[in-house]
This record gives sequence, C-alpha cells and structure tokens, in this order.
Amino acid sequence: MLVREARAEEFDRIGELIVGAYDSIAGSVTDPEYNETLRRVHERADAVPVLVAVGPTGDVIGSLTYVPGPGPFAELARPGEAEIRMFAVAPDARGAGVGGALLDAAINRAIETKRRAIVLSTSSWMSAAQRLYRTRGFERDVALDRFDDSSGTRFELFAYRFAFGG
Repeated sequence: MLVREARAEEFDRIGELIVGAYDSIAGSVTDPEYNETLRRVHERADAVPVLVAVGPTGDVIGSLTYVPGPGPFAELARPGEAEIRMFAVAPDARGAGVGGALLDAAINRAIETKRRAIVLSTSSWMSAAQRLYRTRGFERDVALDRFDDSSGTRFELFAYRFAFGG
C-alpha cells in the first residue's frame, strides 16, 4: 500500500469512495447535500492536500483531507493546529491497515510542519474510527463537540485532538 497526494484523475473515485464508505456504516445518517460536498474532491484539492491510500493494483482504497491549519476547509483547527476531514476507507479494504496508514501520514505531516496538535471530528456511529484515533494517541476534546442537524436528523459530532507538545 502506498499513501500519497491524490491525482486529478482519481477525484471522482475518491468522492464516491467516501460517500459509499460513510453510507455503509450501520446507523449512519445520509445527507444528500453533504454527500455532494464529499464528492467535490477537486475543490478541496485546489486548497489543501487530499491524501489517498493506493492498493497493490493501483486502486484508491482510502482517502482523507489534510487541512494544515485555519482557513479553507477547517472547522476545528486553531492557529498552530492541523485538521483531518473527510476520512474514509473503502468497505472492502477495512481491517487491512489502510486507515492507520492514512492517519499516520496526516500525523507525520502535522509534526513535520511543526503543528502543535491535529484535530478532527467524527460522527457518533463511527465507532471503528474512534477506536483507531485512540490507538494513535488522540483524545476526546469535548469542548469542540457540536451538533449537526443539516440533514434534518440531529446528531452529535465528537471532537478528537492529538497534541504533540511544544
């Protein structure tokens, strides 16, 4: 498996992968408007890095958006912090270390660019992702938790932070 920045010809596949991955999680709340946001990978990639995990056959099997700090696509990041957004692994690639490899790549970018922390938010039904975050050193930051009711169904978004110190 290789983790690298996404290429323009992969953007459509990445968008569909993220929507499909989110929709495949038991208990997920489908929001057609947000799904369209997830599909607009080209807009994100014009502003911030979109990372992909590529399998042995060259297929994109996971992706995340790395937000280097406050600005475009940041929701939680404060000055000196990076943020992870729109993170997903293809359902048929789960359990193979794809999510961990992508998360490690984002953490390493944050450390290399001297961010003091990396933050993210996750939905209540994304329990496997929450376990992964905790194994990598992320801790809940309840002060950043929030509710989303844009889909008509109110659900809580849980915030996590990995502080690097210094």
